[in-house]
Amino acid sequence: PLSRCSPPAPQDLFDLAQTSSYPREGKPQGVPLVILHMSLMNPAHIKALDMMKRLSDEFPDANWARVCKEFKNGPEVLKDRMVGESELPAFEYIMDNKRVWVELGTEDRDAVGTVEGRVVADLEGYGLRSVIQRTVRDVVLELFDKDGASVPFGWRRDIETNTVLSTKPGGQADLAGVRKGMIFDAVNGAKVEDDDGFEAAMASAKAAAAGQTNSLVTVSFRVTTDLRFEKETFSISSAAALAERAAADRKVAELDFFGAEGDTIESGNMKSWVTPKKVRLTNSFFPSQEVIGELAEKWTQEIENMTMREVEGEMDQDGNPISPDDKKKKGPGTSDQSRRNRGWGKKK
Repeated sequence: PLSRCSPPAPQDLFDLAQTSSYPREGKPQGVPLVILHMSLMNPAHIKALDMMKRLSDEFPDANWARVCKEFKNGPEVLKDRMVGESELPAFEYIMDNKRVWVELGTEDRDAVGTVEGRVVADLEGYGLRSVIQRTVRDVVLELFDKDGASVPFGWRRDIETNTVLSTKPGGQADLAGVRKGMIFDAVNGAKVEDDDGFEAAMASAKAAAAGQTNSLVTVSFRVTTDLRFEKETFSISSAAALAERAAADRKVAELDFFGAEGDTIESGNMKSWVTPKKVRLTNSFFPSQEVIGELAEKWTQEIENMTMREVEGEMDQDGNPISPDDKKKKGPGTSDQSRRNRGWGKKK
């Protein structure tokens, strides 16, 4: 899908809507197209843009487009879509090349949340599923030790995004399962939206625990899991089969860097190892073990074949093979070997 596309002109947006409506396997009406109309210069519109980006990550099978009034053809696109600049940011939901609904003036947080719920409901109603799983995990940490001294949590926090940047190995946050990328959601049940909210909630928790025997605090984190990269469990035989299949998929013809293509069981020669200057500029001067093995197998087979031919050929009375020349010139039973066996040619 053409995810997060920024169409520069009305025709491009029309083409994207038409492309989205093309039937796919299991989706006879194509896929939905969600369009955000906004202004790059209005900070209040960033909430809508963040929501758009988040949903495009969650539903990669849908198409997503953004139209900004500051684009070269932005005003023309807005006019074509009948969206006024005073009604930004606005969301359009397109399905089967038709506008299903439009939400205008979704600037504040509540309006963005309402649109998000509507988009998700429609996408899931069509059969699309989010590849991102969001859960809330509670972690219990110690505020003070038995002497009343503060116990470090053992994390570094991004005060702009309220996100865990890292944890100290062996620290209480690390041991409790806190990991990089987790987002602070609440402290003792009090929601925290920003750094000020976090500091206020933590100060309140410390004040309540001061002088108490139980000086614990519960910190809630929002955890995001990409289901596309979840670990799966296989039996050993299944894992081996998958590994063989993956190796076969990756197998490609190797380049003949050292001109050794002639050193194969078919050629049976070493001509490719002779260069015009008769110099090998590689540490692989000799054929590989595999090549030598192939040649040895070929030569062994040829020797066995020759032996079999001799054994299966015509024999004289003493069990010695008779060559065509012997048969022609000397007649049956007169080979040199036969004569020697019978004592012919001995001096008296």
